Amino acid sequence: MTFNNTWKYWKERVYKLEETDYDPSNYEKAMKKANEFDSKVPIGVIYQVERPRFDQKYSKLHKGPLVIEPIDAIDVAPLFEDHI
Repeated sequence: MTFNNTWKYWKERVYKLEETDYDPSNYEKAMKKANEFDSKVPIGVIYQVERPRFDQKYSKLHKGPLVIEPIDAIDVAPLFEDHI
């Protein structure tokens, strides 16, 4: 008995998202696509959005690590305002 039939199984079901008209910037469609695994399985970039890096978004980090800043000079409020 052999269990090495997975190659054929996946080859028949997998498809590349890049070869379709799929838009990876739509979050709702991305969630649906990520849960698609019945008869066809998508591979590739499912969700992608451009955002600034953490250090680009918070200018205090441009001076260096926060650990060297005096604790009373650090305002953490903006970190909690935008959490997504």
